[in-house]
Amino acid sequence: MFDGQFPEKADPEVKKWVQTKAEGQDSKMAIALMHDLFGLDTRKLLKEAKVPVRCINSAGGYKSFISTVVETNKK
Repeated sequence: MFDGQFPEKADPEVKKWVQTKAEGQDSKMAIALMHDLFGLDTRKLLKEAKVPVRCINSAGGYKSFISTVVETNKK
């Protein structure tokens, strides 16, 4: 999972540090967060937002990221 979150040229020591920190956390907490993440109704939350929404778009470049399709996001 971690390899896909870093650019190909990322410092191996930084990747190792992040992985070590993550592995040291409570697995029950991590699993609960993942369940919540995939069950999150983003469309509903954004429609209900009472403030302007700012988005950070992806330019790709990571194994698990694809470039943002701005026209799709506008829908």
